[in-house]
Amino acid sequence: MKEEKEGKIPEKIGEHSEHQKDLPKVVAAAGIGTWIDYYEFLLSSFISGTIWPVIFFGPLVKSPSLALSLSLLSFATAYLIRPVGAYIFGHLGDRWGRQSTLVLTLIISLLGVLGIGLTPPYVSIGLAAPVLLTLFRMIQGIGLGGEWGGASSWVIEFSPGNKRGFWGSLMNGSVNVGIGTAGLVYAIILSLFHGQSLLSIGWRIPYFSAAALLVVGAIIRYRLYESPPFQKLRAEMKMAKRPSLEVMRGKGGFYILLGALSWVYLTAVSPLLAGGVQIAYFSSLHLRFFGLPAPIFVLLTIGIWYIVAYPFVTILGWLSDRIGRKKSFIIGQILLLLSIPIFVLAVNSLNPVLIFLTYGFLLVSQMSPFGILPAWFSELFPTKYRYSGAGLAFQWGGFGTGVAATILPIIIANARGISLITLPAAEEVVLVIIGIAAAVLLPETRGSPLREE
Repeated sequence: MKEEKEGKIPEKIGEHSEHQKDLPKVVAAAGIGTWIDYYEFLLSSFISGTIWPVIFFGPLVKSPSLALSLSLLSFATAYLIRPVGAYIFGHLGDRWGRQSTLVLTLIISLLGVLGIGLTPPYVSIGLAAPVLLTLFRMIQGIGLGGEWGGASSWVIEFSPGNKRGFWGSLMNGSVNVGIGTAGLVYAIILSLFHGQSLLSIGWRIPYFSAAALLVVGAIIRYRLYESPPFQKLRAEMKMAKRPSLEVMRGKGGFYILLGALSWVYLTAVSPLLAGGVQIAYFSSLHLRFFGLPAPIFVLLTIGIWYIVAYPFVTILGWLSDRIGRKKSFIIGQILLLLSIPIFVLAVNSLNPVLIFLTYGFLLVSQMSPFGILPAWFSELFPTKYRYSGAGLAFQWGGFGTGVAATILPIIIANARGISLITLPAAEEVVLVIIGIAAAVLLPETRGSPLREE
């Protein structure tokens, strides 16, 4: 049964095979986990700043600022622990295979997401409530930490050599769909639920919908095939014994470090610059935009522009197949450097039209290079280390989200007015410059064959 599901091993790895027709299905199945990952990311980034301090941590510490800090730390644990998930599932994925491991990561992620949605408030079970919330966040972080490296490897190993950037960007564009749909869904939730109904059931609904999608995703992945390069590797019994450890030796460790630094700008500060901090700033001024309360305006702006940015993510992925991964990536980062001060000026103007439009420029330039990462990171490592190497490079970059979430209370406590926007914006500029330097040092991989060992 297993051999039948895997199919015939093609003679030329990286070229068209009898499973090439399954590539769109593989991209969709791989993208489901990334979609849910970032759907939940945006939801939890808002909910951890508004709902969780009230129902999980407020009754415990009595201080609103301390409750907010503990809530954001709970949110951060999922990102701080993700490299552990990348290490564990990178090992399994490079030993067992991409497809079967990716079914397991969704099942574990499902336990975390469903657990968060079902955790009773502090008034019902006391201290167990924040403890369970944090535990489920960690479970979720481990599961989703093993997602990206496997999803990228799976897609790239199915893709023809001259189109890896494009097909990888289609998978990574699910990040935009996840964040975009989360912004729209939570804006609807805030419109329909208020007061106690929001605190009791309203905020939980998006987690239940995410759990349902994870079940569907696991079923779809189970019905698909292992990648041809890994089939060949396993047939020849050339798997590494300890891939997650061995990949960090020599150049592999250097590539992981540079890969993480190249895109840490996107995870470390952008949530502060373009999401929660905006809400905090505009809400402190008691402003309405187009007749909408500030939180709903920001959520709708995020939801609309993340979805609009999807085509630009795929355009840069396509461009990377023409002019190279490195050049395309740096073009996007330079555009981001230009967009940051323009966006800060627009926020300072408090003009809703300017804020909406400049946020679009910021977001498109910020997200476009993201589409290049699946092909670039996967091409850096041989098949026997690819899941581990790509996953560790990505999740150590994502570690910045957890670090940022831990310093968010400090920023809010020590910043007032427009400095709530300018402080993270200045840090974002520094991190983009670091990202450009790291990208310059990474090797160009466009046109190179996928190495087997």
